[in-house]
Amino acid sequence: IQREFRSIPKAPEQESYPLTPSQHRLWILSQMEGGSQAYNMPAVVTLKGELNYDYFEKAFKIFIDRHEITRTSFKTDSQSGETRQYITPKEDVNFKVELLDFTKESDADIEIYLQKANSEAFNLEQSPLLKASLLKRADDEFLFFLSMHHIIGDGWSTQVLISEVVENYNKLLQGYDIDEKMSSLSIQYKDYAVWLQEEIRGEKYKKA
Repeated sequence: IQREFRSIPKAPEQESYPLTPSQHRLWILSQMEGGSQAYNMPAVVTLKGELNYDYFEKAFKIFIDRHEITRTSFKTDSQSGETRQYITPKEDVNFKVELLDFTKESDADIEIYLQKANSEAFNLEQSPLLKASLLKRADDEFLFFLSMHHIIGDGWSTQVLISEVVENYNKLLQGYDIDEKMSSLSIQYKDYAVWLQEEIRGEKYKKA
């Protein structure tokens, strides 16, 4: 059996882009009562050793700049009724890694904080649909808390995010200049969304 593999082309620049079927399903489910909180995806990682907060936050921002999906929001057009995804320009993203002192707090206090932080609903019309905080346990121990809405990622995405942020952080510590062109992606999620929409339309046309 011979199969033809074709590259997903880059989508032309637009004000907004279509949703994939999975995004559309999550959008609808998130509009139900309690739906938005239900699709929060939390992750907690223990970091050992001294930590440079400024570099850590910069490493996170480099990741957000690189991956458009982390700068994506979702809005429904009042006239057409279609929900579309909008990508916020890098310079307009308002993102901070919250730094909290938990050196005198108990494990129970930390658990309460983590549960409360992850239960906060995202507004899908405002990016970024992720948040992060560093909980200081000691001078050489931090808890890195991350929460992301499922509409922009999954468990694999979370692993990629954590791995890439840590890699960026280590490069910054070593004085490495992370060049934007070198770290840019050849394909973004919006390109896949546009390609998939055209594929689905093509299949419907063939059946008709």
